[in-house]
Amino acid sequence: MHRSAHQALGARSGRSSAESAVLRQGQCATAGGCLASQYLAAWVIASFEGLEAARSAMHYVAPVGEKELYVDRAVANIAPYL
Repeated sequence: MHRSAHQALGARSGRSSAESAVLRQGQCATAGGCLASQYLAAWVIASFEGLEAARSAMHYVAPVGEKELYVDRAVANIAPYL
């Protein structure tokens, strides 16, 4: 994701791109940071299959010993946009 796209979407949604790892407007979402692809994948899964499916997918790929923290962090970042 290009930084300017994240900033532009943040401006349109009324949120600062510095305040949110994930931003969404309609069916368009963007994310920034080192976990951007994971957050976007979780958002897509949750949007089409539900939050429990997203939690399951994130749990599957989460690092050993950090599964709950990883899943909880992802859900916290995508939940406002579902």
